[in-house]
Formats: sequence, structure tokens, C-alpha cells
Amino acid sequence: MLMKRLLPFLALSCLLVSILAACGTDGDSAHAAPGTEVHMESANFVQAEITIQKGQSVTLINDDSLTLHIIANGTWENDTAKSVSEPSAPEVNNMQINGNAQATVGPFPTAGTFRFYCTIHLNMNLTVRVQ
Repeated sequence: MLMKRLLPFLALSCLLVSILAACGTDGDSAHAAPGTEVHMESANFVQAEITIQKGQSVTLINDDSLTLHIIANGTWENDTAKSVSEPSAPEVNNMQINGNAQATVGPFPTAGTFRFYCTIHLNMNLTVRVQ
């Protein structure tokens, strides 16, 4: 008799555990490919250079909850922003990345060296090398 009462409870418990386990699993499709993430702090890229494979994209991740970054094609040179449109580079026109947010640049269809910068943070440059 006790077993008949416990059986529905056990079945429901197993179902609940299965659902919770599935919710906590990271799916590969929701994340960038390994080595294609660049983190940003309040006024700089954590890594100023990244090398990726042809066809990949770069995910820019703003780790600062209070800082807005505006990313564009080009670079800072001698404290002067230089907007540059490089052949085969993904076009990035004032891409806004709010605090604790992320955005994707790419894919990069050809090999080469491509430059991006934050238009509001002096000397915040990123170089993407595509093999």
C-alpha cells in the first residue's frame, strides 16, 4: 500500500530532476567557438589581439556592468580615431554593447588582419588575425 502511494511521488521527482538537469546544461549552439571570445573591461579589450580561422566570428563580451562600448571598423592612432573600411572585413558601424552584454562580429570570410576600436574609449583597439 505504501509503495503505491510513493510511486507517483517518485515518478514526479524523477521528472523534475530530469527537467532541472536539462535546464542547467550548456548547449554548444549558444556559445562561441573556443578561442573566439574577446572580453572588454571598462576602457580596454582584455586581449588586444585574437587569431581565428577563416569563416569564424568573434564574440565581444562586455564584462563591465556600467560601461557602454561602441565598436567600429578602424583603430586609434596617436590618440586619434581612424575609421577604416578594410576589404573583406565584416562591416561594424557603431555597434553598441551595453554592460554585461555581448555581440558578434563576423563571420570573417577571408584571411587577413582586421582592426576594430571602441569609438568612446581612447586607444581601445582590437586586431583580428584570420588564418
